[in-house]
Amino acid sequence: MRIWRILLAALLLLQGGCSWLGGLFDRSEDTAAPPAELAPLDTGYRVRVVWSRDVGKGADARYLRLTPAVDGGRVFAADLEGRVAAFEADSGRPVWKQSLDARVTGAVGVGEGLVLLGTAEGEVIALDWRDGSEVWRSRTTGEVLAPPQAADGMVVVQSEDGNLAGFDAATGEREWIFDRSVPPLSLRGTSVPLLIQGAVITGLASGKVVALTLDRGIPVWETTLAVPRGRTELQRMVDV
Repeated sequence: MRIWRILLAALLLLQGGCSWLGGLFDRSEDTAAPPAELAPLDTGYRVRVVWSRDVGKGADARYLRLTPAVDGGRVFAADLEGRVAAFEADSGRPVWKQSLDARVTGAVGVGEGLVLLGTAEGEVIALDWRDGSEVWRSRTTGEVLAPPQAADGMVVVQSEDGNLAGFDAATGEREWIFDRSVPPLSLRGTSVPLLIQGAVITGLASGKVVALTLDRGIPVWETTLAVPRGRTELQRMVDV
Protein backbone atom coordinates (compact mmCIF):
# COMPACT_ATOMS: atom_id res chain seq x y z
CA MET A 1 0.00 0.00 0.00
CA ARG A 2 2.81 2.36 0.87
CA ILE A 3 4.41 1.79 -2.51
CA TRP A 4 1.17 2.71 -4.29
CA ARG A 5 0.96 5.94 -2.28
CA ILE A 6 4.51 6.83 -3.30
CA LEU A 7 3.75 6.11 -6.97
CA LEU A 8 0.55 8.17 -6.80
CA ALA A 9 2.41 11.10 -5.25
CA ALA A 10 5.08 10.90 -7.96
CA LEU A 11 2.44 10.90 -10.71
CA LEU A 12 0.77 13.97 -9.19
CA LEU A 13 4.12 15.78 -9.07
CA LEU A 14 4.86 14.90 -12.69
CA GLN A 15 1.44 16.12 -13.77
CA GLY A 16 1.94 19.42 -11.96
CA GLY A 17 5.44 19.80 -13.37
CA CYS A 18 4.24 19.20 -16.90
CA SER A 19 1.53 21.80 -16.46
CA TRP A 20 4.09 24.28 -15.15
CA LEU A 21 6.54 23.56 -17.96
CA GLY A 22 3.75 23.77 -20.51
CA GLY A 23 2.86 27.20 -19.19
CA LEU A 24 6.51 28.20 -19.33
CA PHE A 25 6.82 27.39 -23.04
CA ASP A 26 3.28 28.31 -24.04
CA ARG A 27 3.53 31.29 -26.38
CA SER A 28 -0.13 31.43 -27.27
CA GLU A 29 -0.50 34.58 -25.22
CA ASP A 30 1.84 37.24 -26.68
CA THR A 31 2.61 39.89 -24.09
CA ALA A 32 4.57 42.11 -26.50
CA ALA A 33 3.11 45.51 -27.23
CA PRO A 34 1.52 45.77 -30.69
CA PRO A 35 3.48 47.84 -33.23
CA ALA A 36 2.50 51.44 -33.61
CA GLU A 37 0.51 52.29 -36.68
CA LEU A 38 2.67 53.88 -39.36
CA ALA A 39 1.73 57.39 -40.33
CA PRO A 40 1.40 58.11 -44.06
CA LEU A 41 4.73 59.26 -45.50
CA ASP A 42 4.72 61.35 -48.63
CA THR A 43 8.13 61.03 -50.27
CA GLY A 44 7.04 62.20 -53.68
CA TYR A 45 8.14 65.46 -55.25
CA ARG A 46 5.92 67.02 -57.83
CA VAL A 47 7.96 68.21 -60.78
CA ARG A 48 6.50 70.84 -63.03
CA VAL A 49 7.77 71.18 -66.58
CA VAL A 50 8.66 74.83 -67.11
CA TRP A 51 9.65 74.52 -70.75
CA SER A 52 10.82 71.95 -73.29
CA ARG A 53 12.74 72.36 -76.54
CA ASP A 54 13.84 69.99 -79.30
CA VAL A 55 17.51 70.16 -80.31
CA GLY A 56 17.72 67.16 -82.66
CA LYS A 57 18.09 63.40 -82.48
CA GLY A 58 19.87 63.33 -79.14
CA ALA A 59 22.28 60.41 -78.78
CA ASP A 60 20.51 58.44 -81.55
CA ALA A 61 20.28 55.27 -79.38
CA ARG A 62 24.05 55.22 -78.82
CA TYR A 63 25.68 55.05 -75.40
CA LEU A 64 26.42 58.77 -75.20
CA ARG A 65 25.87 61.19 -72.35
CA LEU A 66 25.03 64.33 -74.27
CA THR A 67 24.04 66.30 -71.20
CA PRO A 68 23.36 70.04 -71.54
CA ALA A 69 25.43 72.72 -69.81
CA VAL A 70 24.13 75.73 -67.90
CA ASP A 71 26.05 78.99 -67.61
CA GLY A 72 25.21 82.66 -67.35
CA GLY A 73 21.47 82.12 -67.40
CA ARG A 74 21.60 80.04 -70.56
CA VAL A 75 21.24 76.34 -71.37
CA PHE A 76 23.45 74.87 -74.10
CA ALA A 77 22.62 71.53 -75.72
CA ALA A 78 23.82 69.46 -78.67
CA ASP A 79 22.92 66.27 -80.50
CA LEU A 80 24.98 63.60 -82.24
CA GLU A 81 24.55 65.17 -85.68
CA GLY A 82 26.25 68.41 -84.63
CA ARG A 83 23.22 70.58 -83.93
CA VAL A 84 23.99 72.99 -81.10
CA ALA A 85 21.56 75.45 -79.55
CA ALA A 86 21.39 77.97 -76.72
CA PHE A 87 18.24 78.86 -74.76
CA GLU A 88 17.33 81.27 -72.02
CA ALA A 89 17.30 79.19 -68.84
CA ASP A 90 14.20 80.79 -67.30
CA SER A 91 11.94 80.85 -70.35
CA GLY A 92 13.42 78.44 -72.91
CA ARG A 93 13.53 81.21 -75.49
CA PRO A 94 15.98 80.29 -78.28
CA VAL A 95 19.07 82.50 -78.36
CA TRP A 96 21.04 80.94 -81.20
CA LYS A 97 21.55 77.68 -83.07
CA GLN A 98 24.47 76.24 -84.96
CA SER A 99 25.00 73.22 -87.23
CA LEU A 100 28.45 71.65 -87.24
CA ASP A 101 29.82 69.24 -89.82
CA ALA A 102 30.84 66.80 -87.10
CA ARG A 103 29.42 64.03 -84.91
CA VAL A 104 29.29 65.34 -81.36
CA THR A 105 29.96 62.55 -78.85
CA GLY A 106 31.05 64.49 -75.77
CA ALA A 107 28.64 66.45 -73.60
CA VAL A 108 28.66 70.23 -73.85
CA GLY A 109 31.26 72.12 -71.82
CA VAL A 110 31.18 75.84 -71.05
CA GLY A 111 33.90 78.19 -69.83
CA GLU A 112 36.15 81.11 -70.75
CA GLY A 113 33.35 82.55 -72.89
CA LEU A 114 33.24 79.39 -75.01
CA VAL A 115 30.83 76.55 -75.68
CA LEU A 116 33.02 73.46 -76.08
CA LEU A 117 32.27 70.18 -77.84
CA GLY A 118 34.19 66.97 -78.54
CA THR A 119 33.61 64.75 -81.55
CA ALA A 120 33.89 61.11 -82.58
CA GLU A 121 36.83 62.04 -84.82
CA GLY A 122 38.81 63.55 -81.94
CA GLU A 123 38.08 67.18 -82.75
CA VAL A 124 37.57 69.88 -80.15
CA ILE A 125 35.29 72.69 -81.31
CA ALA A 126 34.91 76.02 -79.54
CA LEU A 127 31.92 78.29 -80.20
CA ASP A 128 31.39 81.85 -79.02
CA TRP A 129 29.14 81.81 -75.94
CA ARG A 130 27.27 84.89 -77.18
CA ASP A 131 26.19 83.99 -80.72
CA GLY A 132 27.37 80.43 -81.45
CA SER A 133 29.93 81.41 -84.07
CA GLU A 134 32.92 79.09 -84.39
CA VAL A 135 36.03 80.46 -82.67
CA TRP A 136 38.47 77.64 -83.29
CA ARG A 137 38.73 73.95 -84.04
CA SER A 138 41.58 71.73 -82.93
CA ARG A 139 42.34 68.03 -82.62
CA THR A 140 43.17 65.62 -79.83
CA THR A 141 44.28 61.98 -80.01
CA GLY A 142 40.98 60.08 -79.86
CA GLU A 143 37.20 60.13 -79.57
CA VAL A 144 35.92 62.56 -76.94
CA LEU A 145 33.15 61.24 -74.67
CA ALA A 146 33.40 63.68 -71.75
CA PRO A 147 32.67 67.42 -71.83
CA PRO A 148 35.76 69.60 -72.36
CA GLN A 149 36.58 71.81 -69.37
CA ALA A 150 37.90 75.38 -69.38
CA ALA A 151 39.49 77.67 -66.79
CA ASP A 152 42.33 80.18 -66.47
CA GLY A 153 42.81 80.54 -70.21
CA MET A 154 43.05 76.81 -70.85
CA VAL A 155 40.77 74.09 -72.26
CA VAL A 156 41.39 70.50 -71.15
CA VAL A 157 40.01 67.46 -72.97
CA GLN A 158 40.19 63.79 -71.96
CA SER A 159 39.90 61.34 -74.86
CA GLU A 160 38.84 57.70 -74.98
CA ASP A 161 42.41 56.49 -75.59
CA GLY A 162 43.43 57.63 -72.08
CA ASN A 163 45.17 60.86 -73.04
CA LEU A 164 44.60 64.38 -71.75
CA ALA A 165 45.32 67.46 -73.83
CA GLY A 166 45.52 71.14 -72.92
CA PHE A 167 44.63 73.88 -75.41
CA ASP A 168 44.95 77.65 -75.36
CA ALA A 169 41.39 78.90 -74.84
CA ALA A 170 41.93 81.92 -77.09
CA THR A 171 43.58 80.27 -80.09
CA GLY A 172 42.92 76.53 -79.80
CA GLU A 173 46.62 75.77 -80.05
CA ARG A 174 47.55 72.59 -78.24
CA GLU A 175 49.94 73.38 -75.40
CA TRP A 176 50.54 69.95 -73.90
CA ILE A 177 49.48 66.31 -73.92
CA PHE A 178 49.54 63.73 -71.12
CA ASP A 179 49.86 60.28 -72.65
CA ARG A 180 48.51 57.22 -70.83
CA SER A 181 47.46 53.90 -72.33
CA VAL A 182 44.23 52.13 -71.40
CA PRO A 183 43.81 48.44 -70.41
CA PRO A 184 42.67 45.95 -73.09
CA LEU A 185 39.15 46.09 -71.62
CA SER A 186 37.60 49.20 -70.09
CA LEU A 187 34.23 50.88 -69.75
CA ARG A 188 33.09 53.12 -72.58
CA GLY A 189 33.49 56.62 -71.25
CA THR A 190 36.03 58.69 -69.33
CA SER A 191 36.18 60.82 -66.23
CA VAL A 192 35.46 64.53 -66.50
CA PRO A 193 38.63 66.49 -65.66
CA LEU A 194 38.39 68.81 -62.67
CA LEU A 195 40.16 72.15 -63.11
CA ILE A 196 40.92 73.76 -59.76
CA GLN A 197 43.59 76.11 -58.40
CA GLY A 198 45.86 75.79 -61.42
CA ALA A 199 45.66 72.00 -61.53
CA VAL A 200 43.92 69.28 -63.53
CA ILE A 201 42.64 66.29 -61.55
CA THR A 202 41.13 63.28 -63.27
CA GLY A 203 40.58 59.52 -63.02
CA LEU A 204 42.04 56.97 -65.41
CA ALA A 205 40.99 53.56 -66.68
CA SER A 206 43.98 52.06 -64.85
CA GLY A 207 42.35 52.73 -61.48
CA LYS A 208 44.52 55.78 -60.76
CA VAL A 209 43.85 59.45 -60.10
CA VAL A 210 46.39 61.99 -61.34
CA ALA A 211 46.96 65.70 -60.87
CA LEU A 212 48.71 67.80 -63.51
CA THR A 213 49.64 71.46 -63.77
CA LEU A 214 47.01 73.25 -65.82
CA ASP A 215 49.38 75.39 -67.86
CA ARG A 216 51.91 72.72 -68.88
CA GLY A 217 50.40 69.32 -68.07
CA ILE A 218 53.26 68.31 -65.77
CA PRO A 219 52.36 65.50 -63.31
CA VAL A 220 52.16 66.72 -59.71
CA TRP A 221 50.99 63.58 -57.96
CA GLU A 222 49.41 60.22 -58.68
CA THR A 223 47.54 57.78 -56.45
CA THR A 224 46.03 54.33 -56.94
CA LEU A 225 42.39 53.88 -55.98
CA ALA A 226 41.97 50.31 -57.23
CA VAL A 227 44.44 47.56 -58.13
CA PRO A 228 43.54 45.19 -61.00
CA ARG A 229 42.92 41.67 -59.69
CA GLY A 230 41.65 38.50 -61.30
CA ARG A 231 42.44 36.21 -64.19
CA THR A 232 40.22 37.72 -66.85
CA GLU A 233 40.25 41.24 -68.26
CA LEU A 234 36.66 41.64 -67.10
CA GLN A 235 37.66 40.89 -63.51
CA ARG A 236 40.59 43.30 -63.78
CA MET A 237 38.57 46.35 -64.79
CA VAL A 238 39.20 49.24 -62.38
CA ASP A 239 38.00 52.30 -64.31
CA VAL A 240 37.82 55.54 -62.36
